[in-house]
Amino acid sequence: MAVVSFGFSLQSCITINGLGFAASNVRVTASVDQPHYLGLYYDGFLYAGPWYVTPGSSLNVSSTLPADDKSHSVTLRDTGSNGTAATISASQSQSSSCSGIIESKILGEETNPTTKQKTVSVWVANNSTSTIPFPYRVLLDGSPVSDSTLPLGGSASVNVTIQADGQLHKIVTETKAGTSWYPVPILWHSVQGLGAAPPEEPPPAEEATEFVPGETVLIGSLESDTPLATDGSEWVLMEVAREGTENWTPAGAPGGLIYPGEDGSWAASIQTTAATYPVGTDWTVRTRRFRNFAESAVVEHDFIMVAGSVPSIPTTPPVIVGPPNHSQHGNSWMWLFGTGTPGSLVEFETEHDDGVGLDIEIPQSTTVGKDGTWRTEVFGMQRSYPTTQGVATYTATSSINGQSSGQSNPLDVTWRNQRR
Repeated sequence: MAVVSFGFSLQSCITINGLGFAASNVRVTASVDQPHYLGLYYDGFLYAGPWYVTPGSSLNVSSTLPADDKSHSVTLRDTGSNGTAATISASQSQSSSCSGIIESKILGEETNPTTKQKTVSVWVANNSTSTIPFPYRVLLDGSPVSDSTLPLGGSASVNVTIQADGQLHKIVTETKAGTSWYPVPILWHSVQGLGAAPPEEPPPAEEATEFVPGETVLIGSLESDTPLATDGSEWVLMEVAREGTENWTPAGAPGGLIYPGEDGSWAASIQTTAATYPVGTDWTVRTRRFRNFAESAVVEHDFIMVAGSVPSIPTTPPVIVGPPNHSQHGNSWMWLFGTGTPGSLVEFETEHDDGVGLDIEIPQSTTVGKDGTWRTEVFGMQRSYPTTQGVATYTATSSINGQSSGQSNPLDVTWRNQRR
């Protein structure tokens, strides 16, 4: 149940009555190995479709892509809501360089440290040679937050407030063609709302049991646990020690610091070997929840190493799904996320387009949770002037019970200098 092929090609720039419009015509093609309702998604939101496609036919449709000074994460998805199996294609990074009479782009965003609300600044400008004012409106999740007109050479900055609700939100800019709003947006942007802080309850780790040397020990939160805050203020410290000793060693992640997934759950894995975890030894894992460096009570669980064969778990390459926006500011952190084999350890490699002014960190390794999803952070340094941007390519592999997967799909991210 997969998208066998996915083509996305830029065509001509859109014009209306001889005037340029800030968007491209595109051609979308695809083939499948079983029936699917495929929708075209930009940055995590449905843009067009869905279209019904069968193995005996192929998708070949026209669509559009906004020219908003950014790269878009483009995927084909079947949500499974129409009775067909859910699936998602590999992500493509696409952008349009078309110019238009009305143009719009994101200037930046700021976060209120107290309320966790984000303020996104949207820029709109009238570049027409006509003296007629052009109308525009900015929408948040389909509801207008600004509706006005711009004179020739005029520009405006619209601030859009994103609540701290942990949800993904969509910002769109539209303009009119005649008396009605043109169905093609000139800006399409997704932004993640931060999560509110949960109560002060420490999350217990999953119960431990018996393991064979070479087996991967998966430890994580339970469905009944209070989720961790996902704004960076909460994390879990995990350590392991042989029973009867106080030789506590960080485990599960570099430094033992485990950050939550998008839903506030967490997972980590310990890769055992016969040398480090021999048969007959008892071990204790302890976890503590931290909120802004204040720690909770300690939760401990024991596991025992026993003789036996290491279970074979089929391991497929992890899939890097996002971030939705493939354009990031330098000197900032970025979330990478995707899917993989539950319990497997995901490790990353990074390549970049040149050696000048681009210092990109390798993303921190992470563990795939029970639901088959993972996420991790990576930092991108500011580029050296006069070079203002560079492309970093991220790939990943996963391992579990001593078995390693092949390489994931590559994800290209353009790191840009902050505006001065």
